[in-house]
Amino acid sequence: MTNSPLQLVVCQVRHERNLAVADVTKALAIREALGDYKLEEARQQQIEFLASPEGVSPLSTPLEQHGWRLRSRDVTGWTVSLRPESFALESSGYTSWTDFRDRLEPLVRAVHEHLKPAAELRLGLRYIDRIKLPDIARPLDWQGYIDDRLLGPLLNTQLGASIRGQQQAVQLQGPNGSQVLLRHGVEADDSGGWPYVLDTDCSRGDSRAFDADDVLEGAHSLHRLALQIFQTAVTPALIKRLIEGEAEHDTHAGANS
Repeated sequence: MTNSPLQLVVCQVRHERNLAVADVTKALAIREALGDYKLEEARQQQIEFLASPEGVSPLSTPLEQHGWRLRSRDVTGWTVSLRPESFALESSGYTSWTDFRDRLEPLVRAVHEHLKPAAELRLGLRYIDRIKLPDIARPLDWQGYIDDRLLGPLLNTQLGASIRGQQQAVQLQGPNGSQVLLRHGVEADDSGGWPYVLDTDCSRGDSRAFDADDVLEGAHSLHRLALQIFQTAVTPALIKRLIEGEAEHDTHAGANS
């Protein structure tokens, strides 16, 4: 694809709670490994609540979590987050999996070297595609572009023409214990268009010893799974229009795999 990329791509690795993240020297060392990023402090409070017949009350005083956010200095839209229980790479300027992996690899290896997490608790890769075609005047017009089995109620002869929005969530079992949560649907935007959203969240959650090579290979496998889900969800007619640049928001349909 040569036009505008995916709306958002996020790869997150959850690990055991690691207070070493608060050490600014370690954050600076990770930034040095990544290149031209701006380091920002990120603080948030975590509160646990107890629900009872009398209402909801906090279990303890708020716990402050100290982390860091790194933003690319250019306008390509890359963000890294370092938190006590996870780290993540996020892009709103995705062009290909090769480019994403080239940025993910130094992050994973730098975290391994400087923060030394012992366990990978969850690895997730999420793609959010927001596709808009200029000639979609109503939700039913997505027929022929999105697989009929996903459109479901929109194709009902009595209800379809009246539907003004549809969102669904589908949980899927992937290979080797992986999981997929596919959120998809259509609703009007502020311009009067009817974009279709495919939000594909692929993950593996079998806890294992943290290994940088294994994390990178796992992320690559989740990318292939997400690509398969996307290609199953759309039709060749939509792929053709995306390649020809007729969609206002592109997807990873032609991304380097």
